[in-house]
Amino acid sequence: MTWGLEDSRLTEIEQLLASQNPTELTEARKLTRMILDEDNDSLLLTFLKRQLLMSIIASSKRQGDPILQLQREFEIILWARNKAIESREDPEYAEMLMWLITAAGKEKQRKLLGRDSVFVEEKLDKATLTNNLLRLTQKIARNYDCYGNDFSATKFTRDIEINEIKNMLQSIDSRGVAIDLGCANGSMSRVLAEQWFEQVIGYDISPDMIQVATENKIHASENYKVHNLSLWIPEEDESIDCIIANFWSASEITDELLQEVNRILRKDGKAWLSFYNKDALAHKWWQPWQTSIEVVLNPIAHILEVPIIDNEKQTCEVYKIYAKPLSISEIEEQLQGTDLVLWEVSSFPLLCTMQPPVFFNESARVKQALEFDMSHGKVAPYNGYYLNIILQKK
Repeated sequence: MTWGLEDSRLTEIEQLLASQNPTELTEARKLTRMILDEDNDSLLLTFLKRQLLMSIIASSKRQGDPILQLQREFEIILWARNKAIESREDPEYAEMLMWLITAAGKEKQRKLLGRDSVFVEEKLDKATLTNNLLRLTQKIARNYDCYGNDFSATKFTRDIEINEIKNMLQSIDSRGVAIDLGCANGSMSRVLAEQWFEQVIGYDISPDMIQVATENKIHASENYKVHNLSLWIPEEDESIDCIIANFWSASEITDELLQEVNRILRKDGKAWLSFYNKDALAHKWWQPWQTSIEVVLNPIAHILEVPIIDNEKQTCEVYKIYAKPLSISEIEEQLQGTDLVLWEVSSFPLLCTMQPPVFFNESARVKQALEFDMSHGKVAPYNGYYLNIILQKK
């Protein structure tokens, strides 16, 4: 693809490059660099014009108007990706370029509007957020195991999470009843039922997820129930040996989760809970590119924006659901007055959440980042994107 380069100039460059004469080869490079300089000038002028247009948009916005509109951003990125593929260029670099350009515009608006963040306090009630969650889970229930696997940090976190949960399970003496909160398609429940507990109950608000979990049931000890966990956990006092809320589902259920855990957990029982981390570096520093984490957390409004991309239709639909991030200090405060002891804390990932997807193309880079994350994940300050805690009932 010549991208509109005049035929005469292109022909001249091709003729010079075909020559074995060093002087003509030098002239070809000189002519090519001259055209590149012209393109650089054009690119810069286009960028500056775009920034001016973003300023005009900012001047028309009211106090509560959003800066970040994730669905539009993803559609722009998808367009850039397809253009790169058509031109046989690396689509991930095209994506990153567009993220950088759009991020510059968002930062321009943020500064002009005098805001501390690109996020705003969105006034979405719990009923709307719950309905969005049901629509989202209906869409992804059948392929939930594949969800997020295109984003390396998500896959890495899942694998590390399962290993940490298995390590915790080895320290539990009573193997009666375990519950899986926000069980989705039951993948974690099956791990619990495989060799650890006599009875495992998976709870999820989504009928579609519970249907898939029930269809995939392997062990007789597995049971799955539809329940809105934002209301309460439907178990009797001191009746449960182990509680799991993994894959960050602890942030998506009841605000009284720790009090409910304290109520239903038996003496010496343990709970493994995964939250979005309010103190994460990824939330403190705005990233000027799409990171390896697919979802976007609005820590101000307690909203998680989940994009579902349809590559065939070239569309993106964003679902806004409830998710409340917590810091370790907030968790410690909530534990006061309970019988729960903070047994272990970890946060993950650190570096992985800060990197654009092109970072993950080289295994050596990924290995180095993972080694760093693992060595720092269990020591304060806990600044990873996710905050995982293990509690024990004393």
